[in-house]
Amino acid sequence: MLHHGAPRGGRKRRVNSDTGVEAARQSLSSFCMTACRASCCRKGFVVLRTMDEAALLGVPWDQSKQYAVLDVRKGCVKLEGDACSIYAQRPAICREFPLFERGRTLVIAGWCPGYRAGLLDRFVQDTKRDGRTVIVQ
Repeated sequence: MLHHGAPRGGRKRRVNSDTGVEAARQSLSSFCMTACRASCCRKGFVVLRTMDEAALLGVPWDQSKQYAVLDVRKGCVKLEGDACSIYAQRPAICREFPLFERGRTLVIAGWCPGYRAGLLDRFVQDTKRDGRTVIVQ
């Protein structure tokens, strides 16, 4: 659970960590569209976890490995300008970026411009204060 502010009465309320992580991701959205210009959609490789995600992006599914890999070094195939053309249906990895929960461990993509700009600092502090492990990669 994460602590967020003190409501009336001075007691801190506890928020489900999933809600806190999602709120932290949402807090980056305007930065992603303006300052960042969707750099995550132009860096490295994206591992697609389902056949549906692979089909949506036109990537061959590797049946033996049970995943597909999309090379986005030149930009994601679904990126139009700085916006995702399939935003509502985007793969799980894209929805989770830059915060990946693995049990009580939070892994942060340290190269994310929003993280580097300090936009997640309060969330990271709250997460650590809650006793969770934070790894920045």
